[in-house]
Amino acid sequence: MFVIPMAGLSSRFFKAGYTKPKYQLDLNGESVFAWSVKSFARYFKSDKFVLFIVMFIKLRIF
Repeated sequence: MFVIPMAGLSSRFFKAGYTKPKYQLDLNGESVFAWSVKSFARYFKSDKFVLFIVMFIKLRIF
């Protein structure tokens, strides 16, 4: 099982002046997310791989 934690809203990142979330930043022509997934490429044929992309929104209950 692989876990790639990228669940934040990048609010502090945006406040610092960035226009994209951290996982979308470009590193040598690929996004941080793409590099993270590609780092497990050798396992794609031998292991089951499930990708979840979930956005968590905190709800306020009054």
